[in-house]
Amino acid sequence: MFNSPRTVAVLLPLTVLMLVCCGHAAAFSGDEILAQVDQFRNLWDSYVVNLVLENRMDSVPTKTFEFEVYIQGKDDSLAKFLAPPSEKGKLLLTTKDGMYFYVPSTSRPIRISPIQRLLGPVSNSDVARTYFSEDYNVAATRTATEGADSFIVLDLSAKNKNVGYSRIELWVTSGLLRPYKALYYVVSGKLVKTCYYEGFVKTDHGWTYSVIRVENALNRRETTTMTIRKAYPKQFPAYYFSREYLPKIR
Repeated sequence: MFNSPRTVAVLLPLTVLMLVCCGHAAAFSGDEILAQVDQFRNLWDSYVVNLVLENRMDSVPTKTFEFEVYIQGKDDSLAKFLAPPSEKGKLLLTTKDGMYFYVPSTSRPIRISPIQRLLGPVSNSDVARTYFSEDYNVAATRTATEGADSFIVLDLSAKNKNVGYSRIELWVTSGLLRPYKALYYVVSGKLVKTCYYEGFVKTDHGWTYSVIRVENALNRRETTTMTIRKAYPKQFPAYYFSREYLPKIR
């Protein structure tokens, strides 16, 4: 599923790795833990990922989207809609300046909100933004348990008003610092969704997850799964992530 090679040693300094293996995750700062969580999704600085989103209502499939996403650095991404046929050819561009949606039949891209829904509880930012640390600060840390498992909980606050959600409660396993779940809150303080990170696989680049299961907190009957079908490193020219270039992308 994943093409490789960057070992997990790249993700953290050797001393940090040794502490993790020995169960001393509490020795890390919240920022260090957040950086490690980001690495689980981003095995390369520049890469391509194929995503499939499947929406279910009462466990019955209702709609499926497929994307090819180009990611370069922490700010730039371009998501191409591949399916269904009614959506094919549409583009979602994210840069430092904002997020833009382009339909081939129109003359220019339009600016959109990162929090705008894409499919079910999945928003634009869930597909296009892959680094927590770029959009959120660690406001506080605490420990918690769920059943027999122990976690470090990071309370993340949005760095600015343009970020999709005002607050995220990110649960990380206290042993290996793997993301377990993330609770997303809007400005009013209302919980709108919970993401669960599943399907962990080991590649030559280190560990990553292949599935994000998103539960709609406003409608418990609805769930959307985001499955990573394929990912591999690739470099892109800078102009690829410009609004002016969108009409030329096929």
